[in-house]
Amino acid sequence: MEKYTKAFTQLSYIIARMDKDIKERIPLNVRKSISQKKDNRYIFDYDWNLPLYKQNLLPETKSLLSVRYSEYICSKEEKEKWEEYDRFKQKMIYGKA
Repeated sequence: MEKYTKAFTQLSYIIARMDKDIKERIPLNVRKSISQKKDNRYIFDYDWNLPLYKQNLLPETKSLLSVRYSEYICSKEEKEKWEEYDRFKQKMIYGKA
């Protein structure tokens, strides 16, 4: 469970520093929930000299960020591509769409 509270800390930090128009695509209740689940004692060392994809993120943070991105931030076209990928993955794993 400790990994997830640290992951929520990292996610909260990343969201807080997003451009306002992007951040506001994530519903306030979701942002509040993320904030409530974070570890307030954990200090996330974000390196401002590196892009997000090169940050030292926990695997759990990457997963949480990916889900939030696909649910709230990405464009309609990107969302359709994610859904197409999910259908393809389901077909490959389970042999059904």
